[in-house]
Amino acid sequence: MGMIKNELVKFFVSSRIFIYGGTILLFIFVDNIVFGDNSAKGMIYRNFLKSNMETQIFAIPIILAPVVSDIFTQDYRSGCMKFFMIYKRREKVFAAKAAALVFITETMLLLVFGVLTIIYLCRNGGQVYGWKVELLREAALFTAALIPVLLIYVMICI
Repeated sequence: MGMIKNELVKFFVSSRIFIYGGTILLFIFVDNIVFGDNSAKGMIYRNFLKSNMETQIFAIPIILAPVVSDIFTQDYRSGCMKFFMIYKRREKVFAAKAAALVFITETMLLLVFGVLTIIYLCRNGGQVYGWKVELLREAALFTAALIPVLLIYVMICI
């Protein structure tokens, strides 16, 4: 648990979180505001989320690639990986990094769903029915779709 916390602190304390979060926001705003492909007017919340997530399924893995790469190579660059290998087992280090990546991915998904909900509320005058169930369902499906992508990225970085 301590190694997972260490990985999360290294990621969320650095300024890289703003770069990754800003890139996600850029993808969402370009898709919804500039192009207006997924107009929220006259669309129920579930369909709005679904149409936006069809676009985000391509954007988020592109953003996750440098995140995974950075988490696995940061210790090598700074010379701290030898310390972990001496005092901890290699499997524990990689498992902690993978668990931290799942948490970071979920945080990115919460950001995406939060921004999409705010956009929907602004365009529809604050009316959302059944949003909690739909949000959880879409988040679970999107997470299930991203876990294999994360594992592939992890295997490439190892």
